[in-house]
Amino acid sequence: MGELEILSAGPEKQLIMPYTKNILLTPDYFVSKSKIKYTLEMLKMCHAKIIALDSGGFGILMYEEQGKKVTFDPSQPFIKEDNLLNLSPVHVALCASILKPTFMVGLDYPVMKTDDPLEQHMDYTKKFGYNVIWTWESAEAKEKYCPETEFFVPIQAYNMEQLQFFWKSIHGVNFDGISIPIRNMSIEKLALFMVFFYQQGIDKVHILGTTKPMIVAMAAFIAKHLFGWTSLDATTWQKTAKTGNFTNHLDLSSEYIGNVIFESHYNNDCPCPFCKNKSFSDIYNLKGPAMTYFLGRHNFWVIEHFAREAFNHCDSINMLKHFLKKNFKPRRHKEIEKLCNALTIVKNCKNDDLKMVEKLLMA
Repeated sequence: MGELEILSAGPEKQLIMPYTKNILLTPDYFVSKSKIKYTLEMLKMCHAKIIALDSGGFGILMYEEQGKKVTFDPSQPFIKEDNLLNLSPVHVALCASILKPTFMVGLDYPVMKTDDPLEQHMDYTKKFGYNVIWTWESAEAKEKYCPETEFFVPIQAYNMEQLQFFWKSIHGVNFDGISIPIRNMSIEKLALFMVFFYQQGIDKVHILGTTKPMIVAMAAFIAKHLFGWTSLDATTWQKTAKTGNFTNHLDLSSEYIGNVIFESHYNNDCPCPFCKNKSFSDIYNLKGPAMTYFLGRHNFWVIEHFAREAFNHCDSINMLKHFLKKNFKPRRHKEIEKLCNALTIVKNCKNDDLKMVEKLLMA
């Protein structure tokens, strides 16, 4: 049985809980002396047990899509301005030397989100060289500037063929785990990638940028049955808080708190410590920053709670299915069946030929 951890991504002083166990930051928090000071003060406030540093590679994709200038020059400072981003593996490792995180993710050049096979091939090919070289350079920079930090390899691939090609190209790199985004991933494809990592002897997996309930449920299952360490992160908790949205502890759906109070049959049955003795009207009447702060703490708590409950209910696939169907409305039950079918294949075939596993998952 492994560990499952939810990391609070994109934390801010105004939203941080007094004892937030797990934090994920990016180089954005270290772009200036004032930012570094702010970040270190925030970390003292939250007493984080696990601190992770993502590479901030997603910013490269965002700048590229907006037609802004991007450079990768380690001889120049890390720069993130309106029309210029300069980021390299060395910059990420230097941020880690200040932060001293539990693990850091190497710099990657993210593939874009697309379902078109030709676009996928062209984008993967365009970024493949960067991702291979940066993996090697990230590992070297990590050893030079922060050797005590664990190193996670970022995965940027649309399919198994691309993943295996990348894997062969980084053979010999010293690393402790992998980090994988789910932007281009179906449940079946993510399950296949997890079987591949398991067969490669990987013990630590970080799923980047999501707290979608079906992915959280999958993470809970693979944490208990495949890996020694599984973690996820997302900024959902604070984005929803800033827009006045309340996250449901049963299925992680969110609704604007102003809508909820006008439904008289809704009672606040949330088990979180922040909701104790509070009606939805009480929360709505907090207004402004007070409401945002409350919702931020509530939303992150319920995401952690859902993950813990899923982990506690996945000794078997039937147990997990029962837990999910009890929590979700019937319209989501088809998704639950899809997830459980994929997990059944993972559990029963994790040691079998990968091509056969792929055929079963993609059938």
